[in-house]
Amino acid sequence: MSLVKPISFLCASCWAAAARTKHTALLLPVMIAIILGSSPASAQTAFSFSFSGNGTSGGSGFSMTGSGTITPYGPTTISVNGTAAGGGALGITFVVTFGDGSTWNATSTATPTSSTSISGNANINSGTGTFLGAHGSFSFVASGPFTTGSFPFTVTGAGTLSTSTGTRVVPGAWGNNTGTNSSVAGASNSNRYQELIGPQQLGSGTIIINQIAFRAYAGTGPLNFTIANLAVYLSTSSLYPNIDNGRTLMSTTFASNIGPDNTLVFSGPKNVSSPGCAGPSPCPFDVVLPLSTPFLYNPTLGSLLVDLQATGFNATAGSFDDALFPYPPGGGLAIVTGTLGSATGTFAPIGHVMQVGYTGCTFGLSSPGQTFPASGGTANVTVNTPVGCSWNLSGLPNWVTPSALSGSGTTALSFQVTANAGADQSTTFTIAGISFTIQQQAPSIANLNLIGSMAHIAAEENWVTTFTLVNKSSSAATARMSLFGDPNDPTGSGPLTLTLAFPQLPVSSNRLDAAFLDDALAPNASWISTTAVQPASTSLVGSAQLAATGPVDGFAIFHQIPTAQEAVVPLETRNASSYLLAYDNTGNIVLGVAVANLSTQAANINVVLRDDTGAQIGTPLPIALTSNQHKSFVLSTQFPATVNKRGTIEFDTPAGGRISVLGIRFTPPNNALTTIPALANVGTGGGSIAHLASGGDGWQTTFVLVNTGTSATSATLSFFNDQTGFPVSLPLAFPQTGGPTSMTVPAYTAQLAAGATLLIVSGGAQPLITGSAQLSTTGNVSGFVIFRHNNQEAVVPLESRNASGYIIAFDNTGGTATGIAVNSVSALPVNVPVIIRDDTGAQIGTDTLNLAANGHLAFTLVTQKYPQTANIRGTLEFDTPAAATIGALGIRIPGGAASTYTTLPALAK
Repeated sequence: MSLVKPISFLCASCWAAAARTKHTALLLPVMIAIILGSSPASAQTAFSFSFSGNGTSGGSGFSMTGSGTITPYGPTTISVNGTAAGGGALGITFVVTFGDGSTWNATSTATPTSSTSISGNANINSGTGTFLGAHGSFSFVASGPFTTGSFPFTVTGAGTLSTSTGTRVVPGAWGNNTGTNSSVAGASNSNRYQELIGPQQLGSGTIIINQIAFRAYAGTGPLNFTIANLAVYLSTSSLYPNIDNGRTLMSTTFASNIGPDNTLVFSGPKNVSSPGCAGPSPCPFDVVLPLSTPFLYNPTLGSLLVDLQATGFNATAGSFDDALFPYPPGGGLAIVTGTLGSATGTFAPIGHVMQVGYTGCTFGLSSPGQTFPASGGTANVTVNTPVGCSWNLSGLPNWVTPSALSGSGTTALSFQVTANAGADQSTTFTIAGISFTIQQQAPSIANLNLIGSMAHIAAEENWVTTFTLVNKSSSAATARMSLFGDPNDPTGSGPLTLTLAFPQLPVSSNRLDAAFLDDALAPNASWISTTAVQPASTSLVGSAQLAATGPVDGFAIFHQIPTAQEAVVPLETRNASSYLLAYDNTGNIVLGVAVANLSTQAANINVVLRDDTGAQIGTPLPIALTSNQHKSFVLSTQFPATVNKRGTIEFDTPAGGRISVLGIRFTPPNNALTTIPALANVGTGGGSIAHLASGGDGWQTTFVLVNTGTSATSATLSFFNDQTGFPVSLPLAFPQTGGPTSMTVPAYTAQLAAGATLLIVSGGAQPLITGSAQLSTTGNVSGFVIFRHNNQEAVVPLESRNASGYIIAFDNTGGTATGIAVNSVSALPVNVPVIIRDDTGAQIGTDTLNLAANGHLAFTLVTQKYPQTANIRGTLEFDTPAAATIGALGIRIPGGAASTYTTLPALAK
């Protein structure tokens, strides 16, 4: 059973229920894959025009150039040339040029009615760009003193124009996948719904939009509603549905989202009666809005804003199919919704899946780019565009050979990548004006060594995993990330190809399909990559391995999109003989477990189960993993002996092998998500907890101690106050039977049998108590604490490394906040040097924290300390003073209304 399954049932309905009180219906997007209509047709549009300008005549002809407007297409320029055609007639050619460079051409044979007027009919016979394949006709009247040498002129007329058409689903990845259930029940009578579509969603060419359509959510029955009057406006907005690469997010003020070309494209009553569909495939786009005024859209000028204003809205049944994105950073679509007439509304990273009907040539690629090993290989990508739309390639290096350099219409392309005998190499070229990147590894890299692994990653369906790597050295380093799948994945075990986004790079080239990739990290720099949002029937799970030429460290963060729950996955850098996970399967708590084999050889991993007294239970079979294989399961399902118990599960590393282990804890009532650290290489020195919180408005800290040794031992927890470092008394409770029930003390000593687990819960103090804790023991005791507040949880491991310094990576973009805690384990005051860096590794500040003996300091970045970290990513380095021991901790609080949080691991120098 996949590790993500215990909460997969929350995916759609819980978000829709929570968000329904905020807006009429929800939405979501991203991905650059394009879904086009299967059979491009021809659309006929009525138009009228008026131009004025200057002309010259000479001999038997004239030449005129001017400017004006073609309704509904907008401002254009015109060139009209006339030559004698015999019998008093003139052969006339028209060339109309639009702002994006698109053209259409027409010809006419007409007889002047006077020396100042020419009228007739013209045939449109060709076009370029948006008007590729254009044909049609129009009548015209040209006025001016054509026989003079230089003269002013006017041309007016009207006609019909036909061009090839296509459809595009936005967001593209939802073309063949259902999204999120968004019920229309409860919508207000008069409402406003602005949906902003990122420019990447609509390809690389200018198009004329003539229709938009929506669909019902599969399996929810018919979608029925009426609107007494619906006004729909389209415009090109300077804002975006996400904050990728510093983009400005759409505003909650409706007027701020509207572009200068705001156009009323539909007005009137609307009755919707869609039968829906049973699923599991998505429903057809049968909620159709044909536009009375087509809209010219150029994606290079901004995002597309769809502004729906409804009065007399009456919903009887059904749900829209929506797309939902994690925020921050957001995705390919977003919405602002509210009451019609209000100046402001509510933002949400969600929106209706939409089908856009258009004329013209727009282009999309099935892949943003790919990676290759040193041996080379073949890349495949499909160019998606309507029939008759021409495209070409440019900027190719000599080590990449395409199957074609140009083409027309939708085409499957292949690229042959030759073997690489040199260093890592990368190229970005264009296909139909869209960037496509190929990265190729070197056959070998000097000093490249395995650093560690992340035992579990989750992507697609309702999951996003963000990787953060930090170069802890003052020298540049090369890092190699490798992703491996699970036998349950559609592609099975082995390399796991995911679409990765790189938020530090320009948006035009910040995606890549990769199962492995190399990248250079500058001294002290941070590197960020995230799996792209992709709707799917099941999630993809697996593991990641990191190799590097220097001291590169890091972690991953899971994000479950519908609930906004997050949990951190530390990079496992230890190569231990065994790993222990403490479990608590009582009170409907669920522990998921992931195990990864880092070896190229198969591994049989022996498992030992213990209850919280240290007694062995059950007779578990070894876990068999093939080369680089990953396995995830729910503990109580895989090993029923652990049902309704607390205790530990031990994984023994096979001789000559290497493994990594991770636990993920799901806690009711909302399946709060947090990771459980694996205990390994436990010494006898104890350690410290950099932060604790008890009481106030509901903070609870649970201490989990495990005796990993083979002999009974004692362990003492001591608690120290914030800032002063004085001992502080905490209220303690003991949920396990056979021990004390409660007490309030500044320290507590317990006897732990070999293999035993002890839980101590502190909460209910008034006022709130914050500070730190220290563990003293002569045995092999380790553990962690679990924070709990507002039904959210986060884990803090025991700090026992006594490193020369600790690095916290922060991301303060998109409204995310970062809390920091630092503690001292010293009988004397200490001064802790601090270095602040941005994600390029550049130093942007220094400081010294003055801590009392056993002191503790907690603060929020930007608002309480280090304002230069606002809206950036980077690191904080806390250096350990001579003859002292410190600890450090980060807490990440993402922006948005969910109020989730997770801990950020301290990377040891």
